[in-house]
Amino acid sequence: MDKATKLHTGVMNIMDETGHRQLNWNMSDAKEIAAARKTFDRLILRGHTAFGARHSTDLKRAITTFDPTMEEVVMVPRIVGG
Repeated sequence: MDKATKLHTGVMNIMDETGHRQLNWNMSDAKEIAAARKTFDRLILRGHTAFGARHSTDLKRAITTFDPTMEEVVMVPRIVGG
């Protein structure tokens, strides 16, 4: 992937019962952004914690709202155990 494409694409790494999956969106496509936002909101309601960074190489920080300009978002399910 060339640098120009990478700068306009976001990825959501989703950890869930299936393991790991990815959702990509074009940062200039309103439909893709809406789909990514819907997935983000649904996962937050299910108890996932979100971490994101404006640039994929940056340190991720906890986030509570979807920002379509972030290059990378990681969704981690609630961890339970004893």
